[in-house]
Amino acid sequence: MLDCLIRFVKAHPKVTSDAVLHPLAGKTGLNFPSYGLIVPNWKDDKAVLRLVKSGEDWINSMDSEAYYCMERTIAEDVSGMSDKELEKLLDRLYQEANPDEEENE
Repeated sequence: MLDCLIRFVKAHPKVTSDAVLHPLAGKTGLNFPSYGLIVPNWKDDKAVLRLVKSGEDWINSMDSEAYYCMERTIAEDVSGMSDKELEKLLDRLYQEANPDEEENE
């Protein structure tokens, strides 16, 4: 799974430049600070990279019940996405997590 994550970072250096490695239980993810996390998983004997909502921006933008009840999975596998698709998805995720930022632009 780590090899899959490394290939992803090498394929998307511009998009992943703001991300940091994040230790998870038994694996390592890629954290887009405060709003998103790419988590490697196995699916049908293949490593996939799931994008999920994660971080302080979500906690700060909603009440605790809404936070714990929200659907977290954004994409089941981002490993095959182009830079453009990935940037668009991450931008949308950031704006959703930070609705006040959108108003200030």
